[in-house]
Amino acid sequence: MFLQSSRLITMSNDLTRINFTDLHEQINWLIECDLNLFNKIEQCFKNLFHCQTMLTIHNWTTFIDTLLDDYLILYNNTKEYIYNARQFLLKTNFYCSLILRELTLYYGTSLGSFHLLQLFIEEYLYYRIEEKISFYLNQSRINLVLDNFNNKQEKNFINKTYQDLFN
Repeated sequence: MFLQSSRLITMSNDLTRINFTDLHEQINWLIECDLNLFNKIEQCFKNLFHCQTMLTIHNWTTFIDTLLDDYLILYNNTKEYIYNARQFLLKTNFYCSLILRELTLYYGTSLGSFHLLQLFIEEYLYYRIEEKISFYLNQSRINLVLDNFNNKQEKNFINKTYQDLFN
């Protein structure tokens, strides 16, 4: 899907219709954060689509990995590493959803393609963050997932027991 030049040209044209300045103002108002991350995402997006004939899945994964690494380098070996890795996922997902909203409002003909791209970016980013957190905690990814699952089950059991006691 991302390799067809005609589709990439359409996506690139639709991307030029988006008012990124307004998006950045909305983000800044809502989550009060440093806009450098979003400016970088915007520039990388535009640069990737500018090279339409050479765009591959490897280009997208490199784009995502570079953004993530550049963001998390500030938090290496700190207590805030895991929190900020998760914040990165939330912020980029929110940013992608704003882009999709703009495409929806302004009848972007490549909305479906951008939606698939968003799903790919989110899934790959989730995978990479999970991988980085497990490395940071020095445990396997499967143990990280199982610990998270067990914690949810334990919380559900405690909540249910609490509700049963007081109802």
